[in-house]
Amino acid sequence: MFVADILKVLYAPHKVFKTITQNPKYWGPLLIFVLFIALQSAFYYSFYSKTYYEQTTPAISNLGEWTESATLWTNYSGVVVSSNYLDFMNSSFYGNSSLQFDASNANSISIEIPRFSDVNCAPSAFTALSMRIKQADPQVAPIGATLTLYSLGTTNTFKYDLTNDLSNASVIGMWNNITIPVGGDNSDWQTNGNPT
Repeated sequence: MFVADILKVLYAPHKVFKTITQNPKYWGPLLIFVLFIALQSAFYYSFYSKTYYEQTTPAISNLGEWTESATLWTNYSGVVVSSNYLDFMNSSFYGNSSLQFDASNANSISIEIPRFSDVNCAPSAFTALSMRIKQADPQVAPIGATLTLYSLGTTNTFKYDLTNDLSNASVIGMWNNITIPVGGDNSDWQTNGNPT
C-alpha cells in the first residue's frame, strides 16, 4: 500500500495530497519530506555538475601581481613605468594600485612582461586573454596597436591587431575590458616563425 501511494504522488499528486489531508497519518508528512529532500538533492546535483570554475594565470589569489609590480615589466623607447595609487581598478582581486606607462615626446610605446611561466592555450585549457586598459592621453584613439605573444623564444610569435579594440575614442579616460580569444584554431592571430 505504501509503495502504491508513493507512485500515486508521481502520477496523481493532487489525489494523494487530498487523501493525506482528509485522513492524516504519520507517513503522509514523512512522504512529502522525503520527496522534497530527493528533489532538492537532484536539483543541486544537476546544478553543480554543470558549474565550471575558471582557471586564471596568474592564480586568482595573485591577479594583481602583473598590475602592481613595475619590476615585472620591461619598457622601451623612454617609457617610464610607475605605480598609480589614485586611479586603479577598484576590486579586491587587483590590489590597490595600477601601473601607469608614460612616454613623453614619443610616437609609439612598447612594453613587455618577459618573465612568466608557460601558458597552455589548447582548447581544453586557456581560451581567452583578458586585460583592462585605460588610455589617459592623448585624447585620440591610437593609429595602431599590436599584442605579441612569444613562443619558445623571441623569433616565434603570435601577433594580434588590437587597433579595433582601442579605436573607440569615446571610452578614452575610462577603464576598458578587452577579451581576446586565443588558441591554435583562431584565425585572428598572425604567426611569425614557428610558434606553438
